[in-house]
Amino acid sequence: MPLGNYRAALSSPGAARFVVAGYFAHLTLAMQTLGALLLVGTVTRSFALGGAVAAVFGTAEAIGGPVLGRLADRYGQYQVITRSLISHVGGFVALIWLVSARAPAWTYFASAVVAGLTSPPFGSMVRGRWAALLGDGETLNTAYALASTLDETIYIVGPPVVVLLAARVAASAGLWCTLFLVTAGGLALATQRSTEPPHGPLASRAEDGGGGLLRIGGVWVITGTYLAFGVYVGVMDPAMVAFAQQHGANGFGGVLLALMTVGSVAAGIAFGLRTWRLPGPRLLLMVTAMMCALTVPLVFAGSIPVMIGCAILSGAGISPLLITGSRLLNSLTPRAILTAGFSFTGAATGLGAAAGMAIGSDLIQQHGYRWAVALSVAMLFAAFLASAGGQRFLVPHASRQSGADRPARHARPEGRQEHGLAEG
Repeated sequence: MPLGNYRAALSSPGAARFVVAGYFAHLTLAMQTLGALLLVGTVTRSFALGGAVAAVFGTAEAIGGPVLGRLADRYGQYQVITRSLISHVGGFVALIWLVSARAPAWTYFASAVVAGLTSPPFGSMVRGRWAALLGDGETLNTAYALASTLDETIYIVGPPVVVLLAARVAASAGLWCTLFLVTAGGLALATQRSTEPPHGPLASRAEDGGGGLLRIGGVWVITGTYLAFGVYVGVMDPAMVAFAQQHGANGFGGVLLALMTVGSVAAGIAFGLRTWRLPGPRLLLMVTAMMCALTVPLVFAGSIPVMIGCAILSGAGISPLLITGSRLLNSLTPRAILTAGFSFTGAATGLGAAAGMAIGSDLIQQHGYRWAVALSVAMLFAAFLASAGGQRFLVPHASRQSGADRPARHARPEGRQEHGLAEG
C-alpha cells in the first residue's frame, strides 16, 4: 500500500516528466555556490574572496526566491522561469568573464547579486505542481516525501561533479555545467504547461501574496522552525570539516556530510512509506524533538568511526522535518499563493544556513568543533520550542480553508480538507 502511493503519485498525468525536469534544474542549487567559490578562489588565489562572493550569491538567492515564487503564483511558472533564466544565466556568464579578465573584485559581487536574485525557486515550483495535480490526501503527502528526498540527493550528486570539473577541466567548468543544467531543466519544466499550477489575479485582497501570506500565523511558525534548521545546516558544514581535520583525516569532512545526506534520504523514503495518523502540528513537534535528540551524540563523538555512525543518525531527522513542514504549509496556505509560501520558508532556510556557516566557522576558530555542534543542537531545540509554542497557529481554520477554495481567474477549483494532515 505505501509503495502504491509512490507509484500513484508518479503515474499521475505529467508527474514523472516535471519531476525529472525539476530535479535537473534544482540540482544546480547544490552546485552554483560551490562553483562560484572554486572559480573565484582558484583564479584569484583568494578563497576568502571566493567565499564572500558565494555568500553574496546565496543571500541574494534567498531574497529573490519568495519574490519569484509570488510572481509565479500571479503570472505562471512559464513566464517567470523563461524570463528570470535570462538574467540568472547572464549574471553567471558575466561572473565567469569578469573573473577570467581579472576585473575589479566589486564587479564579482554585482554579477553574483544579479544571478542570485533571479535564480528560479525550482523546488517550490515542483511542490506547487504536486499540490495542483493531486489535491489533498495521502498521495500528496507521499509526493512531498519524494520531493524532499530528491532534494537531499542533490547534495550527494552536485558538489562532487563541480569539484571534479573544476579540478580536472577548468576553474569555470563547474559553473558552465550548472548553467547548462539549469537552462535545460528549467526550460523543460517551464514548457510543461499541462501541469502548471493555476495562476492569475487573486480573488480577494485577503489572498494577496504579500499581506495575505504574512498574516497567516502558521507560516511564521514554520518559517521560524526552518530558520533555526537552516542555522543547523550551515553550522554542520564547517563543523564536519573541522572534526575530520582534528582527527587527521583531511578531506573526510565531505564524506561525513554525504553520510548525513544518506541518512536523510533513507529516513525520507521510510517516512513517506508510512501513513501518519498524528495531526500535522503534533507531527512537527515530534520530528523536531527527534532531530534535536539525534544531533546530541555529535557533541560527544571522539573518533572517525564513531562520527560515521553519528552522522548517519543525525541526518535521519532532516527529510522528515522538511516533509512535515511541506505538508503543514500546504494545509495552511491558499493555493493562490502556495508557491510563494514554499519560497518564503525556503528562503528562511537559506538565510539561516548562511548565518550558521559564518557563526559556526568563528566558533570553531575560537573554541573548537564541539562548541559549533553545541550551537547546532541549541538551534534544533529552538526549532522544537517554535513548533511547540505555535501549535495553535498550525491548525487550519475553516475560514482560511474556504478562502483557499476560491479559485483565481484562469484557475480550476481545488478542494481542500478542513483538517489537513489529520485526514491522511
